[in-house]
Amino acid sequence: MVFTKRISKVLELPLRRLGLKFHGFTLLVACIAALGTALVLARVLTQGPLMSGDSISYVVGANSLLDGQGYSDLRGRLVILWPPLFSLLLAAAGFVSLTPLQAAGWINAMALGLSIFIGGQWLGQRIASRFLAVWACLALALPPFMTSNAHYAWSEPTFILFTTLALLQMDRFLSGAKRSSLIWAATFAALSCMTRHIGVALIPLALGLLFFQRRSCSGEAEAHGCLHRHCRNAHRHLAGQNLLGVRNLLGAAPRRQNACSKCAGRFGGLDGLVV
Repeated sequence: MVFTKRISKVLELPLRRLGLKFHGFTLLVACIAALGTALVLARVLTQGPLMSGDSISYVVGANSLLDGQGYSDLRGRLVILWPPLFSLLLAAAGFVSLTPLQAAGWINAMALGLSIFIGGQWLGQRIASRFLAVWACLALALPPFMTSNAHYAWSEPTFILFTTLALLQMDRFLSGAKRSSLIWAATFAALSCMTRHIGVALIPLALGLLFFQRRSCSGEAEAHGCLHRHCRNAHRHLAGQNLLGVRNLLGAAPRRQNACSKCAGRFGGLDGLVV
């Protein structure tokens, strides 16, 4: 119990920063995310990161950054086919005595675990069924194609993490959060674009969501304005009828009473209120 309380305190603050809440199944989602991370690390530590043509470009770009030659390929030419952020992360791992190839496995394992954890928490808040949220986390952590994808020195796990964070912050803004959520959404979308070029698709998606939200808000405001006008007209109608009755009542009272004469003078111009 003491260990569980300490873990919950550790997780509660970063979740609050992301706009997520600590639920009863948060520890379960954290365990599934840790399982996905462990499965990737087990393959990386025993077999080493797998390589492909893209992996070579990322690793060579990271080594060129460490050598002070910029983001270049084996021929010394500037790399333009692959965005630089993943190579920058691989190069930054040199500060903790990891080679770019070694860092690829650790970065992908942590990125996959964070994507599972954040996505599971997000789904737990947006859908009613906790079972579906847990099932979605398991679907990301257990399938071999997910762990094998993270086993390669590829940028997909990091791209998925940044895209998940961008969509989460966009959802917070559309749900009525502060404008800072939109700024964070734009920041994570920019990181996605710097990881993979397909991240540019987040920009028209966000613009479309903002456009439809603006139209929806305009329609609600117009409907609210019509309702307000109808209520105001009904109020004036009722007020006119009531004041007309007061005028007739005061007109039937004796004029010699000072109080009634004062009231009659005060309500003398009520003919315009008759509907």
